[in-house]
Amino acid sequence: MAVVAERERVTSQVTRIEKLEEVAASLGQGDPRRATLDEVVRAEIEEMPALRAVIAAQLLGISERSVREWVKAGVLVARANSPRLVLEPSRVLVVRRIVQELRSAGVARDLLDAVYFRTVDHSLVESPDFAESLARLRRGEGRKVRSRSV
Repeated sequence: MAVVAERERVTSQVTRIEKLEEVAASLGQGDPRRATLDEVVRAEIEEMPALRAVIAAQLLGISERSVREWVKAGVLVARANSPRLVLEPSRVLVVRRIVQELRSAGVARDLLDAVYFRTVDHSLVESPDFAESLARLRRGEGRKVRSRSV
């Protein structure tokens, strides 16, 4: 498929996904319609093909060279490097949201570092181990650990 046609198809799909996420976010956490919309969004993202670096760059508003640097830094995930670099769409969409938030907050410099730290934070918050640790902390379970002073 030509890059232009592929970019138009992906842009259209991303726009639909973002609209669904916006509607889902307007519903309460316990609303079954929100859960249904979240399922539809997940299915839509899973059906997306791997994204070419040039298309990911356009979605993120960065250069293709930056996309390659972000892959090396671990911010974006490559699905394949040969014969061309293609990226995991779910990760591109997560990073897209973070980039949009950062840009709205006025962050323009050191975007890679800011996105990297946000993705690490996002991964941590989504981690079941972290959620369990927080639950234990809230219940008062655990023990204090003190380092020995030298």
